[in-house]
Amino acid sequence: RYICTTCAKAFSRPSSLKIHSHSHTGEKPFKCSHAGCTKAFSVRSNMKRHERGCHRSPRGFVPSSMRGAAGGEE
Repeated sequence: RYICTTCAKAFSRPSSLKIHSHSHTGEKPFKCSHAGCTKAFSVRSNMKRHERGCHRSPRGFVPSSMRGAAGGEE
């Protein structure tokens, strides 16, 4: 088990402890990749949810960066 030295919470994986440690340090290493967005997150899945929800493309729209990629149309 991996124990947080700040609050003594236990984790079964070292990666979970590292993610948890951001709650104490305030570190937000996961930055939104959308141009002009300055949001940052301590948990990667929260960043992904933000990107899907806030920067969602209109239905059927294929961004130019995806055209020609698998599944995209030219």
